[in-house]
Amino acid sequence: MLKLSHRDLRILLSSIEQLNSEVDPRSLSKRALTMTATIVPGDCASFDFFSADDSYNTTAWTNRPDVSTPENMAVFAEYVHQHKMIPIALEKKDGRAMKMTDVIRQQDFERTELFNEFYRKHQFNRQMGLALPVASDLTVSCAVTSGGRDFTERDRLMLTLAAPHMLNAIRNAIAYERIDTTLKNTGSGVLSLDADGKVIFMTDSATELFDAYFAGDGLAANGVPTGVLDWATRNASTAQNVETDAPPPPLTVVNSRGTLTVRLMLNHSTRERTLLFGEERATRPDIAINVHNLTTRETEILFWIKNGKSNSVIAEILGISMRTVHKHVEHIYQKLGVETRTAAILIGLEIL
Repeated sequence: MLKLSHRDLRILLSSIEQLNSEVDPRSLSKRALTMTATIVPGDCASFDFFSADDSYNTTAWTNRPDVSTPENMAVFAEYVHQHKMIPIALEKKDGRAMKMTDVIRQQDFERTELFNEFYRKHQFNRQMGLALPVASDLTVSCAVTSGGRDFTERDRLMLTLAAPHMLNAIRNAIAYERIDTTLKNTGSGVLSLDADGKVIFMTDSATELFDAYFAGDGLAANGVPTGVLDWATRNASTAQNVETDAPPPPLTVVNSRGTLTVRLMLNHSTRERTLLFGEERATRPDIAINVHNLTTRETEILFWIKNGKSNSVIAEILGISMRTVHKHVEHIYQKLGVETRTAAILIGLEIL
């Protein structure tokens, strides 16, 4: 059985650490591509997305944008059905790396239109890859392509050992996006700081709330408004000294947009500080009632329409039937003088 050298183990472990150095989905592609290029030598690393039916969707990430141009990828998509490794990897989805020469002889591969119209033009002749079952409707393949020698068993083992870490990183990024989207929709945000004030975790929704409620404050070196950081540092110090489990009183900021409440949670063991942001937007439903003769219930429904909620969701929120919501929506359209939901949303943005 092949064993990795100490040097290879150090490379692999260092790459895993780099891959998981942060959770921001915007930097995941760079981290994943860097890891792949570090552990397996090659001329091109790429991550392709496949849909629920295992059909090729797109080459999402690559360290060779000159290869993955729309024109080149259109050629690849035209002949991808001749790719012998992809259907086998998608069927197994076991995270085990395989080489092109495991499934087709090199001379036979070089006779295909896929090779001559795509790989040969970019001076590639060898490929190794694997499939990562991210979700029921998404499989991500990782491929390393080379124009030189075939990949070794060491290369295969390195990529196979990295696969579960790549899979978890992609799933974590998706989970992060879901959480951040939920927080945005509920006017919430999260910020975590270590004992020295370094940002451990910050959602995009927290950044948006900073812009809305602390635009006049300067930013500290860690990107947090100085007013928020000073408040958190002062209260964390007080809580640490008295060693109480009771959280400090929240910070409240009010402006024309609404009311922002900031709560501080302190981990006494690690001295990490977690700030929870909750926003209550200011609304003036009386304006809608007065100007457009909407009832209180119609104003409530217009508010949720403005916030992108469907009739079924509005019915669930208000505890009424969807048929009742539909009737109210018809009345709202009549009173606002519109015919479409989009037009109602635009008016709702103005009056609510």
